[in-house]
Amino acid sequence: MKGMSLFELSKKYRLAKSTVSLWCKNIEISQDAKKLIQEKWLKSTAAARRRGVQKNKDKRIESIEKEYIQAQNLLGNITSRDLLIIGIGLYWAEGSKKETGSGFSFINSDPLMVKMMYEWLLSIMGMKREQLIVNLAINISHKEREDEILKFWSNLLDFPVRDFGNTTFIKTPYARVYDNHPAYFGMLRIKVKSSSWLRRRILGMIKIFADHMPA
Repeated sequence: MKGMSLFELSKKYRLAKSTVSLWCKNIEISQDAKKLIQEKWLKSTAAARRRGVQKNKDKRIESIEKEYIQAQNLLGNITSRDLLIIGIGLYWAEGSKKETGSGFSFINSDPLMVKMMYEWLLSIMGMKREQLIVNLAINISHKEREDEILKFWSNLLDFPVRDFGNTTFIKTPYARVYDNHPAYFGMLRIKVKSSSWLRRRILGMIKIFADHMPA
């Protein structure tokens, strides 16, 4: 009733915890006493909990590093052909594939994927920077952050903000503001000027891969 836990009572009176529990089972504990017991428990176990959190963090980091090494061993040296194939796969997943489309068009919200596709076009497919059309698509709820978001993508791609196309605003506002509001950067669309031939070539390579899949 004074806020002592069963463990503290058993230690003080040199009794088994099960005995103390039996003797105290009918005692009504006030909310203040419960709060005091909880606070004392949190204080006494804080160091152990911190050690547990750190131990789990260290194990996770160790596992990530181990699997990264395994991934390196599996992949070996990355060739231009490997990079060509990964770009085709990304386009297959996120690119425009309709024959009625005007050309190469890719859109995604993942910064790493967008950067890979951007570099793929320049380094692997030999496109010039001035051939690319880049524009942002964000929810209307983030309109006041447009400049901030443009700067994020500009820094990521080393592509001047002044060369971005008009921003597309998705006019379906959120019902509420989410906790990750500042971490939202919308989607980025990359197009290539006069690129029907490029889209058709990539779609042809996708078909070749599909035709060679085992039945």
